[in-house]
Amino acid sequence: MFRFTTNASETVNGSRQLPDDKKSAILAIGNFDGVHKGHQYILKQALEIAQQTGSSKQRKPFGVITFSPHPRAFFNPTGNFFRLTDNATRADLFEQLGIDILVMLEFSKQLAALTAEEFVQKILVTMLGISHIIVGENFYFGKNRQGNAEMLTLWGEKYGFGVSVLKPLKHSQQTISSSKVRQALRDGEPALATQLLGHSWYLNGVVVEGKQLGRTIGFPTANIATRSDCELKHGTYAAQIEIDGQLFQGAGNYGTRPTVNGVGARFEIFIFDFDRDIYGKQVKIHLHKFIRDDEKFEGLEPLIAAIDKDVVQIKQYFAKNPSPTQRIHKIA
Repeated sequence: MFRFTTNASETVNGSRQLPDDKKSAILAIGNFDGVHKGHQYILKQALEIAQQTGSSKQRKPFGVITFSPHPRAFFNPTGNFFRLTDNATRADLFEQLGIDILVMLEFSKQLAALTAEEFVQKILVTMLGISHIIVGENFYFGKNRQGNAEMLTLWGEKYGFGVSVLKPLKHSQQTISSSKVRQALRDGEPALATQLLGHSWYLNGVVVEGKQLGRTIGFPTANIATRSDCELKHGTYAAQIEIDGQLFQGAGNYGTRPTVNGVGARFEIFIFDFDRDIYGKQVKIHLHKFIRDDEKFEGLEPLIAAIDKDVVQIKQYFAKNPSPTQRIHKIA
């Protein structure tokens, strides 16, 4: 996958352009937070157009135009915006989907100030030289969101590129969206999030040193540094931790550890049948089933009893669901 990242100045003044062998691409544009089933549907359409419009020997390249930071976070920097995927995770998911090109535009005051037609001229035509763009029917762009899918179609005719406007994909009669995935995770419904995403959502972080209290009560945990914008429901989960590509089962907890007067939310996991030093390791935490709410116990004994019960319940879950983690599949 070719990654093309530009800063604000390069984007606006046209000082950097996509290499010639990557131009004439079919690109889908959006935030792609979570890379859910709807996003995958859009990219499948991009691949099909690339196959149909390429030569008999080689199809055209296809891929994504997206933004960093997320525009919602840019326009409300003091607010807490729950991102499903950071840049590294999005790129990893795109890589697994098999796209050819990932264009990452810095979302800045300069970019936000471009009119809709300037965005088309400077970015889609001059910088990227696209042959076809794919958007959702509710796509808005340019200064004050003045551009829409209908206007983009007209500018495509003017500047010589194709435009496809797609209706949103639905699940159980409801539109699939990143907002619905966020709400599922806030509600403690990781299985619903997986259904909407088409793959297991995961926390991506580094194992850091904690107070090692778990070790003293018989449940040593790996503590994962998480982003401050995480709004995952506090409580205990059946989870799997992925270390160097290998999955291990465990009892995970996201919360403030009220029984021991913890400060700030963090994720920790008691890994079953595991005894390795993984401090400093980059890991992924895949969530599968919410077990119980975070709660404050009157001392360590009731806490230990509750964890014992959690472990039994979680092991029973994994006995019935030995391989619950779902991977994203390459587009074909």
